[in-house]
Amino acid sequence: KKGKLPKEARQQLLDWWSRHYKWPYPSESQKLALAESTGLDQKQINNWFINQRKRHWKPSEDMQFVVMDAGHPHYYMDNVLGNPFPMDISPTLL
Repeated sequence: KKGKLPKEARQQLLDWWSRHYKWPYPSESQKLALAESTGLDQKQINNWFINQRKRHWKPSEDMQFVVMDAGHPHYYMDNVLGNPFPMDISPTLL
């Protein structure tokens, strides 16, 4: 185990995290910029975000049914109210 990341690097990552808390998924170019400014490699950046989201992120209620597709949100459960059996499961099978 390599130990903790340098304090300055952690602070920069936490600053980014706090500015993007609603959707803390940096783009590839943002990860590159963070790697350059912190002196960490991209694997360390990726791992930090994976761990940070797992330990500290609660997606908001409205984000639960959103799928990001090429940067555009799509609601994949729009039809639930209009069709009580969206997967064509007949009530007798439930």
